[in-house]
Amino acid sequence: MNKIIGKRIKKAREKTKLKQQDLANHLGHKTSASISEIERGKVHISGNDLFKLANLLNKPIEYFYGIDNEEEEFFEDLKALIRKMPKEAQEPFKQLANGTRDIQIISEALKTTPQNERQIELMRDFHQKVLNYLIPLNTMRNQGLEIKSTIEKALGFDE
Repeated sequence: MNKIIGKRIKKAREKTKLKQQDLANHLGHKTSASISEIERGKVHISGNDLFKLANLLNKPIEYFYGIDNEEEEFFEDLKALIRKMPKEAQEPFKQLANGTRDIQIISEALKTTPQNERQIELMRDFHQKVLNYLIPLNTMRNQGLEIKSTIEKALGFDE
């Protein structure tokens, strides 16, 4: 398990363009040698340190235990980013992420299900999920337009 966790830490670190020393500093270690040992699976990382790295690298803890599906990894990364947002701002993003995943699952099922009542049921479900997806997307769009307008006014673009 140490090797899997170590490989994942290294992969996430490289993806974020951080150096081993950056991780060492974040954990309060003096040198990058300890991170090198962890990444090679030679040393066990404590749960507390793994939690700190997960936050630094914008990854959920589950990621370090070996989720191999790239699509699943994307949604896990997205969830980790949403969790860092202020609570009041999280809901539309959660709805959007869940709606995207639901649409994808239903879309795949439609491709493999014979055309019958089950497919009609899936299409109805798909229709509802699309509506549930579009509502928070529209809310976020409107919020974005308000922010854009506020910034343009502050910069004097509306004159």
